[in-house]
Amino acid sequence: MRSFSDVIKLRRSAKAGPISPFRFADKQDLPRTERVNVRDEAALRYWCARLDVTPERLTTAVIVVGDRLSDVQHQLGLQQP
Repeated sequence: MRSFSDVIKLRRSAKAGPISPFRFADKQDLPRTERVNVRDEAALRYWCARLDVTPERLTTAVIVVGDRLSDVQHQLGLQQP
């Protein structure tokens, strides 16, 4: 049986939701950098901030050329970092 404090910790962690792309503890938690994921809301926010584009523009680029970062950057007219 779990203690009351264990239950509270579990409930708090469940309420936290997905990890924000702006609060990664270390670089191991970052999304894979060679693929652009627009299906996950947190990943979509991350890629929009990183590439400085709107969600609609990014999603359209991924639909057109796929999720490979270099292809998406080319489609958006951005230089590779």
